[in-house]
Amino acid sequence: MGLIITTIDNREHAALNELLAQGTLRPIIDRVMPLDQINDALQYSHSGHATGKIVIEVATTSADQNAH
Repeated sequence: MGLIITTIDNREHAALNELLAQGTLRPIIDRVMPLDQINDALQYSHSGHATGKIVIEVATTSADQNAH
């Protein structure tokens, strides 16, 4: 598995946003990991065991911190 980079035009972007808003298209997220665990995230990604996207949390807002 490798990195895939592509571009979409505004019409395609709007269509994807609409599908997301309707709940028709849902991203599959395997796990969310903090930035300081980036090496673990990369190892997990390369292991082939991920069943969805691995999201790297870069920063939290004060509202996010208050919710925990």
